[in-house]
Amino acid sequence: MEEKDARIIDLEAAAARHKSRAEELQRSSMPPPRRDGALRVMAAKAPAAAPVGEAKYLAADLDRSLASISSMLQGLVERVKRLNQSLSDAEAPAAESIPAPPGDAGPGAAFLASRPLRTNPRET
Repeated sequence: MEEKDARIIDLEAAAARHKSRAEELQRSSMPPPRRDGALRVMAAKAPAAAPVGEAKYLAADLDRSLASISSMLQGLVERVKRLNQSLSDAEAPAAESIPAPPGDAGPGAAFLASRPLRTNPRET
């Protein structure tokens, strides 16, 4: 009977060692225990953590893309302004260099102004 009692004591000691080792492994792989309310809040936030992180990344990426598009549009606006300016600059000297129509000035202008305008070529 003493042999059985010794064996039971050895088995209980081994079970206690295994139980403490299992608890130690559990504690090392899990965060420290918190209150039930904190665990519920953490559990509620955990599934949303990945989508929120992804949303932040996508928002930053979208912001960079919009900044790039904005700078490209600004460049296009400046090019259009320069083109309009160069067209208006080219138009101004061209208008001054066009000769006046023959009836507006010149040696024959007085002669043409003194004659009546004929509407029907058969009338003479």
